Amino acid sequence: MDEFRICPNCGYTRGFHASFRKEKEGMRVIFICPECGSSYDIGLFETRVSELDPRRGESY
Repeated sequence: MDEFRICPNCGYTRGFHASFRKEKEGMRVIFICPECGSSYDIGLFETRVSELDPRRGESY
């Protein structure tokens, strides 16, 4: 697969929302379809993030 943009469950074509789950080694990135709510773990893991402390940025 060269691209993960279309939801395999409902066919939504405009990408995903992202969710971050804290684990012992860092943060696991989970993708959520905004149309049907299906979640997908594609193995993306960020080890440089030590804690979840979100700060609001710019609105687009």
